[in-house]
Amino acid sequence: MLSNFKVRYLLPSLGLVLLSSSPALAATATTTQPHTAVFYGRITADECAHPTLPIGDAGCTITVGSRVIQVKGGNQIQTSPWGRLVGFKSLTYNYTGRPVKVYAAIVGKDHFTLEGSSRYYVRLGNAHHHHRHHNRHNHKS
Repeated sequence: MLSNFKVRYLLPSLGLVLLSSSPALAATATTTQPHTAVFYGRITADECAHPTLPIGDAGCTITVGSRVIQVKGGNQIQTSPWGRLVGFKSLTYNYTGRPVKVYAAIVGKDHFTLEGSSRYYVRLGNAHHHHRHHNRHNHKS
């Protein structure tokens, strides 16, 4: 029991030593997992609603605060999986101002992407908080 425990925890450090002798290990060791982030915010720009280029060609992004998220890829050969837009009825509808929760890979400072895993997502929050706020003003008692 104890020896298994030891082996499991020693393996990561041995990985580098074994690289040259084991091609199988080399393959798994060289694929690095991207850093990911989860954050909440409101959509401040929805480029998918009015793309400058066709989405099929260039993909499209949405901006949450100062963070730009690539949510659709262009027509390059799609080899990697993409995450999902949850609750978005249509890409061309403008969702600016709506709250979202984002789980995406970090590409750079304030730049994220849904490319790389089907687990990534941008989930649209409910708008009903918004309406309740409006109804308070015109409520007749």
